[in-house]
Amino acid sequence: MVSPTSNSAIDVSLGSADAVDANGFVIKGGKGAMLREKLVQEAATRYVIVVDDSKLCERIGATYPIPVEIAPIYAQRTMRRIAALPSLQPCNARLRVGAAPAGFPGAPVGNQDASPFVTDNGNFIVDIFPSGALADAAAAAVELTGTPGVMEHGLFVPRDSTTVLIGQADGTVRKL
Repeated sequence: MVSPTSNSAIDVSLGSADAVDANGFVIKGGKGAMLREKLVQEAATRYVIVVDDSKLCERIGATYPIPVEIAPIYAQRTMRRIAALPSLQPCNARLRVGAAPAGFPGAPVGNQDASPFVTDNGNFIVDIFPSGALADAAAAAVELTGTPGVMEHGLFVPRDSTTVLIGQADGTVRKL
């Protein structure tokens, strides 16, 4: 493991994902670490994502919410800006509360903590629930990145340095 304060090269980074589509778009950050994930992706020569076939979806946005890490200051204003982005329409944007990702598959029922979920960087998470698959995930990534108050988002756009490996039910692995 390379320290966050190190300037050492990262040859290969391995990670998982919350959802992957057939075009190589990935959603990460269900646990709230998308800023750190993007920093590692940028630093690594090769970025390998390993998932099982249950994480596959036809198109991003249809099966798993898109997490967006935002600055706590003016959080409600930032959340409204995100919800109005053209590439996400129509969508529902919700500030994540409590210790568990509210509304996510497998989240505990009955979470009583109504305070905002705080990332390891001291930021909040807004979960975007599109009404269906995103028509243009690349445009959504650009719009989210350009939104004031957004620190990072969980949409990972396919890159030449990224490899997605999918474990199949029969024990084989295929490369996306």
